Amino acid sequence: MEDGNITVQQMMTRRVHTIGPSNTLLDATALLRRNHISGLPVVDSRKRVVGVLSEKDIARALSDAGELSLTPCGLLDVMIHTKEKEGPTRSSKEDRDDPLRMFDECFRSVKVEEVMSRDPLVVDPEMSIDVAARMMLDRNVNRLPVVQGQRLVGILTRHDVLAAWELA
Repeated sequence: MEDGNITVQQMMTRRVHTIGPSNTLLDATALLRRNHISGLPVVDSRKRVVGVLSEKDIARALSDAGELSLTPCGLLDVMIHTKEKEGPTRSSKEDRDDPLRMFDECFRSVKVEEVMSRDPLVVDPEMSIDVAARMMLDRNVNRLPVVQGQRLVGILTRHDVLAAWELA
């Protein structure tokens, strides 16, 4: 710690859930849901960060697939309303135009590397938490992969930053 500042290393989450670029959106959404998180660093076989995948990236990909304007909350809305329409009276035309079916196909066929945010902003573990928080604010990101050399060693989230400010 220099000048009494809290460092990224002191507040980062060390157990980082990651995904590979060749995984599908179905794999990614299952990992997000299972771990109650909203984004993942995308790493190659050497644990180098090659991108970040967030719920926003997934919603954007599904919007493109379904030709809808969709946010993560909007996705839930579409899925609920589509489920309400299901039943024995659906025609094959309705089935072909079903947004939920299009989303399912997208989840199963689209690779993480196709929709991830490339060239992610990363931080060093020794960086001041204040500097990292300013970077998050300026770039409008919710998480920063923490790298030492080129290897992922942690992740700094908005939650981690808030926890640091409680300590200060």
